[in-house]
Amino acid sequence: MDKVKIGPIDYAYELVTDLHDKESGDSKWQPLFGQIEYGTGEMRISDTLPPGQRRVTTLHEVIHGVLVNAGIDDHNEVLISALAHGLVQVLRDNPALVSMITEVEGGDSQTSPDAKAGD
Repeated sequence: MDKVKIGPIDYAYELVTDLHDKESGDSKWQPLFGQIEYGTGEMRISDTLPPGQRRVTTLHEVIHGVLVNAGIDDHNEVLISALAHGLVQVLRDNPALVSMITEVEGGDSQTSPDAKAGD
């Protein structure tokens, strides 16, 4: 996967080594599992994570992106983590649900429901 579309924004998706950031008011670099950069349209996930944690971390960052698109800038990390863990499991346990959610009525799954004829 090389990109993730969140609302109107395509985020470049990259697995990276040694993902770090400075925490607010802290001069030490802190290790991160994932990071989303809204201004540059980039999502980075640590390549050292096992596959299950990589899925959860990716969805965690997607949830941040959804909230920012909705104009919500104050993010509760505990809530986002709970949603990411829960949603990954629901989606993995219910492939019929994923198919139903991603089905586009009147077209194939590659066609945006917002696309207009002639665009």
